[in-house]
Amino acid sequence: MVRFWVLNLFVVSSIALDLLPRPKEITLGDETVIVGKCSIQLLSSEASLQPLLKLYQPFWSSQCLSNDKPVFTIRLEKTSTEADCNSESYELTINKTGARACATCSLGLIRAFSTLIQIFESDSENVLLTSLPVRIKDEPRFAYRGLMVDTARRFMSKEFILRVIQGMMLAKLNVLHWHISDDDSFPMFSTNYRGLSFDAAFSKTMIYYPEDIREITRYAEERGVRVVPEVGTLSHVRAIGLHRPLREIVACFNSPAPYDVKDVYTIRGGPPKGVLDPSKGKTYEFIRGIAADVVNYFKDEYVHLGGDDVKTECWDKIPDIKQFMKEHNLSNYEELITYHFNREHEILKDLNASKKVVRWLSDRKSEVKYSPEAILHYRGPVSYTHLRAHETPEHLVCRLLLEKKKKKKK
Repeated sequence: MVRFWVLNLFVVSSIALDLLPRPKEITLGDETVIVGKCSIQLLSSEASLQPLLKLYQPFWSSQCLSNDKPVFTIRLEKTSTEADCNSESYELTINKTGARACATCSLGLIRAFSTLIQIFESDSENVLLTSLPVRIKDEPRFAYRGLMVDTARRFMSKEFILRVIQGMMLAKLNVLHWHISDDDSFPMFSTNYRGLSFDAAFSKTMIYYPEDIREITRYAEERGVRVVPEVGTLSHVRAIGLHRPLREIVACFNSPAPYDVKDVYTIRGGPPKGVLDPSKGKTYEFIRGIAADVVNYFKDEYVHLGGDDVKTECWDKIPDIKQFMKEHNLSNYEELITYHFNREHEILKDLNASKKVVRWLSDRKSEVKYSPEAILHYRGPVSYTHLRAHETPEHLVCRLLLEKKKKKKK
């Protein structure tokens, strides 16, 4: 809420503390002070915060005269020397002379800074701070506060993604789930399959090169946002077949478009589904190459490998798959999917033992056996009984966990 006041012929903005999200604890006083943007000085010895401070200090002081001296100091102080620290809690105090934010970890200081930006953001040259002193103690209610962008179906420029991340920081969201590839396109440049994105992206100008991805992940890290990539390596892979050297490993690539409607890709939401052929050694060579790219590009410990909507009917007319299943004592397609998932898991662990696999858990009932180390990402009704089969301490089934919490509240 913004109100306009006329005080001493200056127009200032009064920022009510309608913060998003609302802090866990907030205490307000009854004092008031006018703070000119030219008087704001940001101070922190924390190296990871310097990019943010350099970004916002010129914004607040862009119209200041060279002889103006800062009189309102905002200090951001880290209270621990621990390098690998993930706590997002912070304490913030604002009075007439300045503001002080303290946090155990750098992430907490970023969250405190997001709160400060909301308080001090103004189109005018001055900010009217009311209800001083303000004391805030805050920590997130949910450890995972995510947003997914789907650049496989709708390409988004690097600049647009950076703006999304900036907005996530201000709203204190902390995970960007980047759905990169699908049946529609494969826009991620691969150093191991250099022609893939040229053939499988929407156009040669709609490709994410390694330097683009690293800039996005670095920008996100500076703002306390993790980037979890999703690259399908069994289902939703038809675009891979647009690169002719890889077409042989994509089953159903030449299937007719559904519904036989003109412009069906636009009207019905995408092209026919494609799945990889688990019987070919070339399939696992491809997975290793793409997984190596993902491990190289993305620092986050989680790698999402999709795995939902496996159109097993695509395998029905492939004799090599029947023979492969016989040789490996696989009695049905669920066991074949399990075999494929296990091979993927081994490949990823071989490339980087610290990486953790995330998979979609399809709505349909399934006898697929997931690795105890896999994290299952589920969306859909909580009534499906097959969820119960995967309810183990090692698995995270988001909707099922939510259901448990609701029952406890009752």
